This record gives sequence, structure tokens and C-alpha cells, in this order.
Amino acid sequence: MRAEPHPTRKGLWRIVGRLDDQIILSAGEKMCPVMIESILRGHPMVKDSLMFGRGHFQNGILVAPEDECKFDRQDKEKLNAFGDAIWPTVEQMNAYAPRHSRLSKEVDPKRPFQFNAKGFPRRVPVLAEYDADVEALYDEVEGTSVPDSNVPEDWTLESAFDFVKQLVHGTMRIKVTAEQNFFLYGCDSLQATWIRSALMKALHAAKVLPPDIELPGNIVYDYPTLNALARCVMTVASAKSGLIIKAVNEPDLLAYVERYVGGFLMEAESQYTSTGLLSNGTANPVQDVVLLTGSTGSLGTGLLAQLVATDAVAKIYAFNRPSSSSKKTVDRQRELLKLRGYDEGIATSSKVVYVDATITVDDIATGDKTVEDEIRSSITHIIHNAWRVDWKMSLNTFQDYIENVVGLAKLALSSPHHKAPKPLFASSIGVLRSQSCVDHRSGTVLEQPITDPEIALGQGYSESKWAAESISYAIQERTRLRPVSGSVNGAWNQSDWIPAIVKTSLTLGCFPVLKGVCSWLGVQEMAGALVDARDSQYATLHLLHHRPMPWAVLAQVCADEFGVALVPYAEWFAKLKTAMEEELDATRRKALPAGMLLEFLGANLQKQDVEGEETFGMGNISVDKMMEVSQTLREAKSLGPQDVRQWLSFWKSTGFL
Repeated sequence: MRAEPHPTRKGLWRIVGRLDDQIILSAGEKMCPVMIESILRGHPMVKDSLMFGRGHFQNGILVAPEDECKFDRQDKEKLNAFGDAIWPTVEQMNAYAPRHSRLSKEVDPKRPFQFNAKGFPRRVPVLAEYDADVEALYDEVEGTSVPDSNVPEDWTLESAFDFVKQLVHGTMRIKVTAEQNFFLYGCDSLQATWIRSALMKALHAAKVLPPDIELPGNIVYDYPTLNALARCVMTVASAKSGLIIKAVNEPDLLAYVERYVGGFLMEAESQYTSTGLLSNGTANPVQDVVLLTGSTGSLGTGLLAQLVATDAVAKIYAFNRPSSSSKKTVDRQRELLKLRGYDEGIATSSKVVYVDATITVDDIATGDKTVEDEIRSSITHIIHNAWRVDWKMSLNTFQDYIENVVGLAKLALSSPHHKAPKPLFASSIGVLRSQSCVDHRSGTVLEQPITDPEIALGQGYSESKWAAESISYAIQERTRLRPVSGSVNGAWNQSDWIPAIVKTSLTLGCFPVLKGVCSWLGVQEMAGALVDARDSQYATLHLLHHRPMPWAVLAQVCADEFGVALVPYAEWFAKLKTAMEEELDATRRKALPAGMLLEFLGANLQKQDVEGEETFGMGNISVDKMMEVSQTLREAKSLGPQDVRQWLSFWKSTGFL
């Protein structure tokens, strides 16, 4: 057996594994993988993991997904989604591991781990089974590294650009141009980490970055093009201190919007009268023809179902980005409808036309001009729902998504109809990050434009939504959405923060009590309200429940269901924090998913918990205009104990609870 001094109990030792578990790298570095593996096993989507690296320059790890999370390895979309989902835990793992450890491949479901009688994976047989995959991975990784001879001797903007270009192209295995966004051409969180690590190694080797200084973890997200990253590297090399100027500030955000708005605003003013009617336009169709983006997403699936069921809608163009998956979009749509409790036959409705296309800053690109002309001449409405949710990405990384808004605006303006199609942009209440957006007279956040970018600053996602809102005001409407709860069958993504609190409370034996309310809407109600709002005359609408459910309802149902105590939020958080400070085995860590949200949950301690106001400090948000235009919202029933039980039932059925 192998032992080491206990990290928190002086004078005591702990057993950390067998001697033959020890990994010795080619440079002589040693490590015992058992504790590192246990951290990743704590993720709810990970069944098990095994580290490797003996005789190589750095470690890697095989990851076996839980049974309900398995997927076809050839489906790059699902592979990337799985990697992104577990990446925060990988970063936590890296905090304990030496820098020569990294995430590698997922496990082939056709070659599952072999386990011993105690339920632990048999290390030697499993690694032997994956030996060819491991060696292929090292060949790939070694191909991405930059030899020391290629590190510039003199750091100029030109030499920095050449160095960054070689590094990025080698890592991504494709060539991007100087201004193309890495993340829109396949760069994932792992590759971003590799690029950052290689940059840091080169800057340390060149002695232009002090050895005790690290580059920011989000550097590749903040500077996601060759030109931007090269300029950033030059800033570091020139300062010799690791100082990096923030990528986006308020004046930049305003200029960012103006860069896009000016041109097509003048185009709109030249073609349309003050009433928004094209002076030489043709008559609009009697029935609605809707272009819907992101139909395979959670809300997008609900929107597609609602549009198919709406008699006034004759046709739906379901726009989705081209996927690397071998499955046709209609087949993926059918699977997702079934998963979320809808009739899978909706996918093959005669109303639906699937279009795998990109949307550029100038137009739509389907590869077929006839199809493009047909769409342009027939659509009466645009519902733009496709948007990547990634809290690490900077505003610049969302550039293509923002340009999608511009492209759809131009598509609307190019319509031959007397009345141009009105794009309905699904924004987020995340743009309301600051309390300064509250109207002092009413005490609520009104349904009106937010002109001050400072309100949204601090997170690339919210900044991008604010920019898109500002651009879309040129041709009207956007709707700020509250996060959705369960689908028609109670399906609620178990990686969201509410499911994490529920599962963690079950483990802690207590559930937090808050005075506030929850204005969540189900997918079906949110989709229905958006369809209702497609002809609204208002520029801004808020979509959240007008009869919110008290947090106490959620708390009481969970307390009754699991037999746990109700305690003040501060006490619950203190218990969670104490639990996370203890030495946790894999089972215990998996049972405390809210432990990954300590910063977010801790911030709530600083906010006022006011009876009748939104929980977690969101304040009161007006829905008066949305209530006026949406019958679905007006008739939406309040969430109650039966909804909570349905969510719990779904989470139990997936093995989450």
C-alpha cells in the first residue's frame, strides 16, 4: 500500500492507493491517481474514471458516462456537450492535480469498464483495452504542441501572430482566418485549455511572463481570434507582468452595437414609412409562415410543437446550424420531442420544413438560392431562439450569434411584403444584472429598452444579449425570458441549479427556507406565450409567471417527500460549505452537486430575501404588456405542489434522485 501525510490532520497518515497504481511520467514525475479520479467520479454524469500516463509526458483520464448519459462517440455535438458539462469538475480536479494532468477521451459504450468485486474498475485490464486509443491520443496531443524552437526570440506583433496561428491550427486541426472565431469552428473547452497552457509555457520559457504568474483561465474565450489573441500575447510580452487589459468595457460595448446598427437602420428608413410599411410592397399572406431558429433546443422543441398546433400557422421553417452528427435533423427532432414528453409525430408534420443553414451578417446561407428566395418571399414572422448558453464565453466569442440577429433583421427588411416580418428575439433577464434598471416610481423593472450597457456588464452572455437587444430594436421586438422549469412530463435538466439544490438538500438532511417567490414558467406555457406575442406592437416584453409560486411550496414538498428538516437559508448554506470542506469520497461528492455552485449560492447571502419578491435577488419584474398580448400567460396556472412532485418524479426516473 502507499500512504501520505493527511492534508488536514497533522501527525496522521492516510492510505491513498496501491503502489502499482502509481503513475510515473517520462520526466520522472510521480502521482497517485486515486484521489484525483474520485473528484471526477463525483460528477452526476460520470459513472467512473481512470487516469493513465505511465511513460508519457503527461497524464490523461478515461471517462465513463453514467448509463443515462451515454451517447454515440461519433456524435460530435453530444460529445462536446458532455465535455462542457463535466468541465467545471475537471477544472476542480486540476486544482488538486499536477499541471501535467489533463482530460482526454470518453469511454466507448461497446467497451465498458470491467469492475472488481468491490465495485472499483480493474485498472490494468481496462487500460489495456483502451491502449490503442490512449496512444492515438498522445500522437494527437504531441502534434498540437509547439516545439521550443518555434517560440519567438523577439516578440513582435508579427512573430506573436505566427506563433499563435501555428498553435491554434495545430490544436484545432483546422485552419481559421485571422478574424474567424475559434469557438464557431469547433474549438471546445479542452482545446482552449491546451492553447492557454501552451501559450503560458512559451511565455515562461521566453522569460516575458514571471514563473509565478499564470494567464487568466478565460484568455482564449476573451480573445477568440488569431488577431485578438496575438495582440493579447504581445500585451503580456511587453508588460512582462501578466497584465491583461479587459476585453470589453462600456464604451466598447456601445461602439460594438453602433458598428452593426448604423447601416441597416438607414436601409430600413429608406424603404419603410413611419408606420413600418414597405411603400411598394405586395400583400401579406393570409396565413402565417414562421422562421424558427434553434428548434432542437429545450425551448425550441416546445415552440415547434406550439406552432404546429396553431391553426393560423401554415408553415414553419425550422432553422438549425449544420451538425456533425450523422443523424438527420428530423430524426434528432423526433428523439428530442419524445424525451420531453411531446408527440414525436410533430417532427414529421407537413407544416415543418427543416433547413440546416448558417446565418451570416448579411443574409441566410442554405446553399440553395431557390430555397433562400422561397423563404424570403414567404415568411411573415421570425422567432429567433438559437443562442449558446456558456457563462465562460466573452462578448467577442458571441460575435457570430450577434451577427445572426443582424442577418435576420436584413432578411426581414428584404421581404417583398407590404408589412415586413417582425423578428421576435428571445433575450434573457440576465441583461438586468444591475438593480439600477428598477423604475423608482413603480419599484419594478419595466418592459422597455435598457439603454445603459453598464446594467449588463460583467458576463459575456448577458453582454451579448444586451447587444442583440439593442440591434434588434431597429426592427422591433424582443422578449426577456425567465429560465424555464419542467416540460410537459416534468423533464427539467438535472444540471440546472434548482435540481442541484434539491439533491444536495436530500444529502444534507435539510432544505433551505426563503421568503421569496419563483416566477418560473413551464416549457409549454413559455412557448405558447411566445407564439401569442408574435404580432405584438410592443418593443420589449418580459416572459415570466404573473402568479409566482412561493419558494415555501417547493421547500415543503421536498421536506415531506424526503423527510428532511426546513432550516434558514444561511444555516443550509453553512452546512453545505462545511460538507464541501471535508474529505469527500466519490459517492458523497456526487450527492452534493450544489457544492459546485458555492460562489453563486453564497452571493445570495448578501441579497435581501423579501417576501413576495423574486428569490435570489432578481427584484420585481413587470409583465403587464406581456399579459396584455398573451392569452397563454393570462391563463397559465400557478405552479404548485403537483408540479414539484412531477419534477421530483422525473429526476427519480433518470436516477438523479
